[in-house]
Amino acid sequence: MSSIGEKLSALRKQRGWTLKQLSSISGVSVSYISAIENETRPTPSLYQIGKLARALGVPVTYFEDEAATTTGPETHQTQADFAQFLRLYDEETRRFIVSEQSRPYVALAMRLAQQEAEPDVPTLLQIIAQFMREQKQEYRAHP
Repeated sequence: MSSIGEKLSALRKQRGWTLKQLSSISGVSVSYISAIENETRPTPSLYQIGKLARALGVPVTYFEDEAATTTGPETHQTQADFAQFLRLYDEETRRFIVSEQSRPYVALAMRLAQQEAEPDVPTLLQIIAQFMREQKQEYRAHP
């Protein structure tokens, strides 16, 4: 069974791309790609794998067997999270989740998930309103 690094390296070389070219196309840093290929980062983030998969024209699931080549509780959790991600969402939704466009929505979901207790509706609306104000300021600062 091939690791993510082996699969990534093979796909990149198959296309005749350098690390720098893949970085430019995917938006993932050269050092991050190199670390994946050299297996010094054996469990890269799903977000980064999504960006690389899109750049290489393969589904994210192309890389799913990688975690089985390593051991340890963190790897097993990563494997379980990835399997759940695949079960929960259709391909179009998965593609959106790992895209740049989803970042504000993921940030909002994470902020809401950080609430210790189930917040009431007014609290949820306050969190959403604050988040929207921050996004508006961010957009103005970086149009």
